[in-house]
Amino acid sequence: MAQGDVHKNMMQALLGAGAMAEDDLLSKLEECIGLHQDAAKRAKLKFAGNKDQDKATLDSVVSVLNTQLDPLGLKIAKQRSKHDDKQVYYGIVNLRPDDLVKLGTNLDKGEQELFHKILDEIDSSEEKEIDEMGAHNKRLDCTPRVSSEDATSCLQQLEHGQWLHKSDDGSFSLGIRILLQRMYTSKIGEHTSEL
Repeated sequence: MAQGDVHKNMMQALLGAGAMAEDDLLSKLEECIGLHQDAAKRAKLKFAGNKDQDKATLDSVVSVLNTQLDPLGLKIAKQRSKHDDKQVYYGIVNLRPDDLVKLGTNLDKGEQELFHKILDEIDSSEEKEIDEMGAHNKRLDCTPRVSSEDATSCLQQLEHGQWLHKSDDGSFSLGIRILLQRMYTSKIGEHTSEL
């Protein structure tokens, strides 16, 4: 099946968001099929308004995209979140744990180290979370040391990017993008492919 405008738009939506809830992705699929009716017809894609049928259509689109992402070492994964009322999320994950991946982040070296120290703390804690102050203070253990302002900005960026989840009480736990990525990471402590 050739990739058409519906597939391209769905890929753009996922790339832009990093991870999307299934309901949001289904809404995007409906929008894309409506915008690109000729391409949808050629690709035999239609939005039925029936959740089971529409999920099957979404799965077929994801399957085509995964075939095209495979040579790049990427995949669209899906997993149920422990947050957000057990919503199913789709997100792009990296299957290649190499140094080139590290260049694909806008965090500097100190901020990447901060992120990994926070992940290590979450992984080792019984509650699988770290309070906001504890996360912020991990900056003091980084070389080079991360400024307070940069740590605040980094935490906001990680939360916005869905790498970390911030609860109502201000604690951080693993975000959906980490959970999706870890489905394909060989070792729990291996962070090179996560960001």
